[in-house]
Amino acid sequence: MLIEAQKAAQEGKIIVVDFWSTGCAPCAMMAPKFEALSKKYPQAVFLKVNGDECEQCCADAGIAAFPSFQIWKNCTCVDEVVGVNEPGLRVAIERNL
Repeated sequence: MLIEAQKAAQEGKIIVVDFWSTGCAPCAMMAPKFEALSKKYPQAVFLKVNGDECEQCCADAGIAAFPSFQIWKNCTCVDEVVGVNEPGLRVAIERNL
């Protein structure tokens, strides 16, 4: 996945990152919606980061709650949506494509 993210950054594509945690009910609610969005927007790269396995990744990204979704472009976080908010995430993706 890291190679895919690096290639996307080089091509100027957006990267949509789902920061989630095991046992998080809101994360489980958003998982199928995130998957559906990844199919709806094939021009973006969608990645999932398990906060239980990569605490440092979450700390580096400034994640304070799960689920959190960040949109990155040109190696910079340009948008963030926190919580169960599929419409907000969709709008953020479309705004940054």
